[in-house]
Amino acid sequence: MVKFWIFTAILFALVTFIISRLSLKYYKDENSNKMWKIWGLRTSYWEGVALVSSLLTGGIVLILVWLGVFPL
Repeated sequence: MVKFWIFTAILFALVTFIISRLSLKYYKDENSNKMWKIWGLRTSYWEGVALVSSLLTGGIVLILVWLGVFPL
């Protein structure tokens, strides 16, 4: 079970990194530099990235458990 949670944490970090690399430039371009410096705007961006990453990680883990890669 420990291997499962370590894999899930690494997968979550990897998915978060990929999503942030793909979307950060676009998000900054849509908002001015002055607006980006406001802490609340950055917080909402990272909340969105964390939510999407959680959903994708959950979906990937669910598929892997269903395929029998990680029996629970």
